[in-house]
Amino acid sequence: MTPEELLKLDWIGRFKQSIQTIKDNKAFWALRNPNGTFSIPEGRTKMFCVWGEESHAKYNCTDGWEDTIPTKLTFEDFMSGLYPRLKKGRVNTILVSPMRSRRGKEIPVTEFFEKVGIETTEASKKDVTIKKEVTPIPIDDKILKGLFDYLDEKLHSEGCKGDLRLTTAYLKEQGVKELENAIAWLNSKGGYCDCEVLANVEE
Repeated sequence: MTPEELLKLDWIGRFKQSIQTIKDNKAFWALRNPNGTFSIPEGRTKMFCVWGEESHAKYNCTDGWEDTIPTKLTFEDFMSGLYPRLKKGRVNTILVSPMRSRRGKEIPVTEFFEKVGIETTEASKKDVTIKKEVTPIPIDDKILKGLFDYLDEKLHSEGCKGDLRLTTAYLKEQGVKELENAIAWLNSKGGYCDCEVLANVEE
């Protein structure tokens, strides 16, 4: 599937397609820096980006990642070489198929293992388990999901301006009363601008 074909799918469709491709091939693609390390998005959450196909990874060699090299990693390569280094750096989250300003889906490493069929020992599962704090969400679930879809389309055509103008406009339009609390909650999840709301905030 070409990047253009992948981008015709919504973000959930892109996630499912990528996971299935990774599962079928027992391998995925990542962006390697010239010094041999692998790129992790800038932000407040440590994440490791993966793509199902080389062309999808190569599509993202821009906006600061121009010098990165799309690199194929088999499950064996990942578990024996890269994964121990990620674990040491406390990178506990996988970002599946972000496409420039179009959102990817952020999932815990353990969930990624389960979805693509990477076998792990019970000890290694405990090592990457993330303790989630249960906090009330000041935004209705339907509005929150609608926000992601809205930003997915708007950022594709308008790009991110480094603030929350699109997010704020949408929440106001939807009649969110506790707007300040809603913005503070998005900030707490790493959403400090419109593109970070897509990249860092889970549904």
